[in-house]
Amino acid sequence: MTSLPHPHYRVDLGQSLLGSADYSSPRVARLGVFFLYLNIVISLARSNSIEANYRKSNLGRYAMSISFYDASVGTYQQILSSVGGVLEIAATYASENNIDPQDFVMTKLAADMMPLHFQVVSVCHHSFGALKGMRDGRFTPPSFDLDKSFSQLQDLVTEAKDGLATFKETEIEAIADKSMVFAPGEREMPFTNQNFLMSFSLPNFYFHATTTYDILRMKGVPLGKLNYLGQMRIG
Repeated sequence: MTSLPHPHYRVDLGQSLLGSADYSSPRVARLGVFFLYLNIVISLARSNSIEANYRKSNLGRYAMSISFYDASVGTYQQILSSVGGVLEIAATYASENNIDPQDFVMTKLAADMMPLHFQVVSVCHHSFGALKGMRDGRFTPPSFDLDKSFSQLQDLVTEAKDGLATFKETEIEAIADKSMVFAPGEREMPFTNQNFLMSFSLPNFYFHATTTYDILRMKGVPLGKLNYLGQMRIG
């Protein structure tokens, strides 16, 4: 807690301006109170400035620590579960409204985008597939084949979730400082596993999960943000 300035400094500004004024006068008394609060504000501002400069000079001491396992597996599991839930809500909506869920599979947000099919495949590929790529040192793009039914896409999400559960925390931490390559065709892009996770895998993962949500929402499926967020790690 910031302490109030010493009484000498609280009245100094007011006394220097009011001089030998009659302090019994209500007007002068009000001015005295005003200068008192003005001094308090100035003192607090100076104190906060000192605190801010101290924190700025000691940023390294405030660094947050998160394990590679929590950043990867923990994040993948949360959103994969939410995607599975979103697909289940879509299946229920289709059944209740006499809609063939296969109609969702080839729906696009825009003509030059890939359909729901590719979005779901990519969510799985950029999670369970990404971890396998980091473990093996090589990652390639997802399949562009559009040959799965709606229920098969649901099964794919379940398989990815189950696959993530097979990774032990010690196994994932052991690959945190290793390197790998992303190979789209003949070209190879080198990454450390940490850079790959934070700058490539997770952004792609979130993009395709969000697009899955958006397509189904566009088709009338009753979804909200909590359906996308899934089970948050509260605490």
